[in-house]
Amino acid sequence: MRTRRQGRHAALEQVSHRAETTLARGSSAGDEPSPLLQVTGVSASFGPVQALADVSFAVRAGELVALTGEPGAGKTTLARCIAGDIAPDAGGILLRGRPVPADPAAAARHGISILWQGLALPDNLDVAGALLLGSETRWLMFSEPRFHSAAAALLASLQIPIRDTTQLVRSLTSGQRQLIALAAALGRQPRLLILDEPTAALGAAEAGEVEKLISRLRHEGTTVLMVSGDSEQMFRMADRIIVLRQGRIAGELDPRVTHPDDLAALQSGQEIGSSARRQLTRLHGLADRSGSCSAR
Repeated sequence: MRTRRQGRHAALEQVSHRAETTLARGSSAGDEPSPLLQVTGVSASFGPVQALADVSFAVRAGELVALTGEPGAGKTTLARCIAGDIAPDAGGILLRGRPVPADPAAAARHGISILWQGLALPDNLDVAGALLLGSETRWLMFSEPRFHSAAAALLASLQIPIRDTTQLVRSLTSGQRQLIALAAALGRQPRLLILDEPTAALGAAEAGEVEKLISRLRHEGTTVLMVSGDSEQMFRMADRIIVLRQGRIAGELDPRVTHPDDLAALQSGQEIGSSARRQLTRLHGLADRSGSCSAR
């Protein structure tokens, strides 16, 4: 019994008392006048290619903001800048008012965790090893029962239905691997979680499980910046959608009051034709009602 308690205590240490941190974020989100993340005038280029040009936006604590755009729009480059993976040529990135260093390890210590698209977990590790990789402490490493108890407690706290932490990563499905990778990212105690196309390589059922976890984290107060090309996913999950086009912000949408056609228009550089869309929707409705009356 002592080992189980110690294991749970270690898991809570790994996530830095995730529940208490979540409550603190939630209570402070409405009191903070400044955003959690502030991106101001960020530009980045690779040789002659201008990937980002004067990009500015903000993310409030507790929001789930989707970042989208057509291939080559600059969304992954922007995520890399925010995560400290590359240094922008100009502009600034602040997290809670402090500059984010252009170094992934330093940015992680600063409070940013990122889950890259197609992240490959080591096949030769077991679930516990993959989950706690890079977060091991001497207290955990010298006791295999404590190590696995900590991993199991972390999975349970996130409601991830994987019970056997001794099974090898190679035996997991793609969806289970993504859940483990997401849990590992959360175990680093991030203030901001960046997700790069978190369900792009998954089937419908597996993507649904990952979305459930992301939505649950969102409702618990975790701040999420999600790079996505899935319009249905963004309209289901996001509080706001920021659209990039050719390295610049083309617009920002509120999914509650806009339509996917507006998103497609911004992505392709066209004007948003809300009135035309409403007329088309009305015509479809009239046609449906006419067909219903004819069937009678």
